[in-house]
Amino acid sequence: MDIIKNNPYRIIGILVGTSTKEEHSKTKKLKMYIGAGQEVPEDFSFPIIGHLDRNIDNVNDAISKLNLNNDRVNASLFWFYNGNAITDEPMFDALKASEEEAKEAIAVWIKLVAAEEVTKRNASAFQNLSTLYLNSAIKKATISKTKLEKGITLKLKFLESDFIYDFIKLSSDETYKVSKEALQINFLTQVYSEIEKVDTTLVDWYLGCISKISFTARQNYLRDFVSKPIDHIKTRIEETKVKRKDKPSKAYALGLSLFDSENGKINTIQNILGKNSIQFTSISDKLSDEILQCGIDYFKKYRDTDTDPSTKAMYLFKKAKKMAVGSIAIQRCKENTENLQEWIDEKPERDKMNSIQIHLNTLLQLFDEFENKIENIANAKILVNSAKPHLINIKNVLGNADELYLRLSTRVAGQAQSYIIEEVNNVQENLEYKLSVDRYGTLNKIKTAFRNGWEVTNLIGTLDMEHEYKTSRFNPYKETLRGLCNQLDISTTSYSTSSPSSSSRSSTSSRPSSTYTPPKSSSNDTNWGGWIFGIILFIIIIKSCSGANENHNSNSTNYDIAVDTAAVVADTIAVATDTTAYPIDTSATIPPKVNYSSPYIGNQLQNGESPLDDCFGSGSYQGNATLTIKNGGNADAIVCLYSVSNDRTIRNEYIQKNSTFKMSNIAQGYYKIRIFYGNDWNPNLVNNCGSKGNFESDVNFSEFDGEEYFEDSSRGFTNATVTLYTVANGNASSSTIDQSTFFNK
Repeated sequence: MDIIKNNPYRIIGILVGTSTKEEHSKTKKLKMYIGAGQEVPEDFSFPIIGHLDRNIDNVNDAISKLNLNNDRVNASLFWFYNGNAITDEPMFDALKASEEEAKEAIAVWIKLVAAEEVTKRNASAFQNLSTLYLNSAIKKATISKTKLEKGITLKLKFLESDFIYDFIKLSSDETYKVSKEALQINFLTQVYSEIEKVDTTLVDWYLGCISKISFTARQNYLRDFVSKPIDHIKTRIEETKVKRKDKPSKAYALGLSLFDSENGKINTIQNILGKNSIQFTSISDKLSDEILQCGIDYFKKYRDTDTDPSTKAMYLFKKAKKMAVGSIAIQRCKENTENLQEWIDEKPERDKMNSIQIHLNTLLQLFDEFENKIENIANAKILVNSAKPHLINIKNVLGNADELYLRLSTRVAGQAQSYIIEEVNNVQENLEYKLSVDRYGTLNKIKTAFRNGWEVTNLIGTLDMEHEYKTSRFNPYKETLRGLCNQLDISTTSYSTSSPSSSSRSSTSSRPSSTYTPPKSSSNDTNWGGWIFGIILFIIIIKSCSGANENHNSNSTNYDIAVDTAAVVADTIAVATDTTAYPIDTSATIPPKVNYSSPYIGNQLQNGESPLDDCFGSGSYQGNATLTIKNGGNADAIVCLYSVSNDRTIRNEYIQKNSTFKMSNIAQGYYKIRIFYGNDWNPNLVNNCGSKGNFESDVNFSEFDGEEYFEDSSRGFTNATVTLYTVANGNASSSTIDQSTFFNK
């Protein structure tokens, strides 16, 4: 230990308590020997302590360090004194001699301190033996914990005894006054400084050692001691935060470094202050928050890339949870860990979706492109042939029973079928008039439409479709078209193709397909009359299918919610699950709706209006949390917050389609998010609650699965984002609900 090896008393070669006269005489002779280059006679520098390099400079420095009382006392804490002439003087002679004799002297002092109680007879043994232990405990780059603990313990027992005042009189004049507490803190401060030079990892052990010893200054020393690591941790947190925001790609390394460097200090603070200390809880939770945020930012940075961030982010989440003490910090770690685990569990499905993304995007582009094309059979055929390769690729990944795949395939089938229906309807408009003007030309156009329609209908039949659509709409239409084709001598054999997912019943004509030739007898005119009646019947069936399609659409289309669960407290981003919905509009699987007349078609309320206050009461605006709603669907929406704790809807706010609105002043708590979709707002139409105000069309009710927690505390408040898409059975976590559930107050 440097403070012992280069102690001013040792350099001069005297004991604590040497008289001023003797000290001056000793220093004068010492300088003479050094100046003459002669060997210094034996003194109290004790070779067992280690090598001593004396020169004029360090002798002068030692003299100056012993000029002031305070410096003399501090130096004396780490040197020897003669407190018992009977025992100490022989011990000092042994320390000057061989190592073997020194060991014998040490053994005598060990026996004297064995009683543990400090007395007049053994007080100097505690001081002197402690100095030897401390010196031998620290050697270059190694520290002996056993010797260091013995040295500290003996010294503190000596400094706690009343004999310390006799010791102070030996090392200072009568004017110097100092308390036991001040001496103990000075001693421990110098010891810790020596430890820190060699091994900073021993801090926890050192404090544990101090905590086990009873002495006057313990409480104050430990309390003051933790202020340094607390300030250090705060500085490291701020440094990490700045670097993390600047380079999120480095967030994992920053979080890991922060944990590794500060974990020991946190344990030290806990050992000193206790786990229930506000100081400890505060700094530990701050450290936990920053490590967690490093994981969140790293996850966000690489979530949508080829780099899988889940393992490293989860590692930081677990480290943050280990640090968390307060309930809010623990809850935040828990929520983010659960959300990340859910994201990890969904990886196989996500990988599937990623592998089909290019095909999915192509299909969506096709749907948009064909919305603006002429609705005829030729375009129906192009649509099916263009979409089919992409559907096959999607099926190969997801399987032919996958809900998304069947929706996409059904969408193609439905849109193509609606094109066929549209052309068939067009060629038969004003049929009686057209027949009277150009019977044969009209019939040829009808036969061509039916023949081409039958061909493309069979092409559509090769697609997989949802069971309800195929059985209640596609198959009935196909069988009706088959019967009419047979009446016109249009072969239903050459174009008949079975669906890959199910077999369809075929009826064939006994006559080959041929170009129509005009009838040759009046009897055929009677048959044409019957056939015209069949055409009219076919029109009725088609309109019935159209009506069924509309009903199916209004009953089956779900409005899923894609929620950005990365919104976290105090403008931090929790790692939450990627619930991005795929905006596939399946409403076009039917022919266009029949227009109806209403003065409220296209009517909308302003964003933020609360049209259902008469039902739910005026809203609650008491917090700081916010919810941003992005309505990207094709319907307006009334977003409601249902308070779980209050068991009622506390907010209802109108958001127009293709717009964004921020719901503010939300109080802390758990909420369910419910959505009332629709178009054409009628302020006079009575709703299910009994109050006035309702949508006239596209009405649907949905609820986000689970409960959403909004925080508003001293730590910060939640800024959440909800994105609404018009999606039929998308992959976001929401469910259709009935009106009674939605209007439950």
